[in-house]
Amino acid sequence: MDYNGVLLLVKDTPGMTMSAKYEQVVGEALYSTMPTGTLDIMLMNTPGTLRQLEKIVSDLYAIARRQAEINDRQKVRVTVLLDGHDIEYGRPQKWEAITAGAPELPLTLDFRRLIPPENPMILGVPVVLLKMDDDFLYTSTAPTPSNRSTKSLDAISEDLESLNLDQASHPVVCLGGTFDHLHDGHKILLTIAGYIALEKLIVGVTGPELLKNKKYAEAMESYEFRKETVEGFLSYVFPSLQVEAVMISDIYGPTAHIPDIQALVVSKETQSGGNSVNELRRSKGFPELKVFAIDVVGGKNSNEQNNWEGKMSSTEYRKLELEAREKEREREKL
Repeated sequence: MDYNGVLLLVKDTPGMTMSAKYEQVVGEALYSTMPTGTLDIMLMNTPGTLRQLEKIVSDLYAIARRQAEINDRQKVRVTVLLDGHDIEYGRPQKWEAITAGAPELPLTLDFRRLIPPENPMILGVPVVLLKMDDDFLYTSTAPTPSNRSTKSLDAISEDLESLNLDQASHPVVCLGGTFDHLHDGHKILLTIAGYIALEKLIVGVTGPELLKNKKYAEAMESYEFRKETVEGFLSYVFPSLQVEAVMISDIYGPTAHIPDIQALVVSKETQSGGNSVNELRRSKGFPELKVFAIDVVGGKNSNEQNNWEGKMSSTEYRKLELEAREKEREREKL
């Protein structure tokens, strides 16, 4: 049976990658979702460090992308949720099935115990157990060394490998971007930024003046559409968080005039911009920001030296959209 809205419960297992554990079950969950439906993947526990959290969120989106191709579910909207340990009741969810891998039935029991009284309707949603390779039950949970580089490009930037989530959290957090054709890379940045924001997240959305020379600009989504998409995503993932999305017309955005921001989330690709922001803030007598650089999504070997080759890019999405438009025009001529 296909469901329009599916919730998949997952749990981090130390010493085992999410792909090794959940590749099959995410595919099963997608296959159980209608081709234009939604799949929410909820992490029922949180790891110790910000880098581990980033890796888990990134891996889950990567698994979903691969399995969507395999199962012909590319139009399913996938969202990773992080409130499995403290369920948000303000989310306008429409789950028709709560799923988990068969060996992880206890996750569904934990989930039901955590359902707040404000949202009793979830109790009536059926539980569906999915096929899942249970090799992880017999796998050593000894921590595996990371082969990621944890060296910062600047001393201001935080070493996410050793930074626990409490240390990473700040009252007001900021990030910026075009957020055109919102993709998994954007979702990861927004998710990490929202998670460490205790009270408020300020999102700078690039205005049209800065985008005139972008490649394939004719396929660029409007500012209003991009702003609404960002707000909609964040209000769903973090219903209790105050979100302010504003237009930016330079690299500094709100960080140039709001002293009461404590942290900035950037991609590794734009980490040098964090240094420029702090230089400006120092010149104005504002407190410096803690800069959290999140790994680029898309290519395992993407780095500054190869110009972030293989990274997930809105440019590619715009190119594909224009190609699709051209193919449609050609079909209409036939």
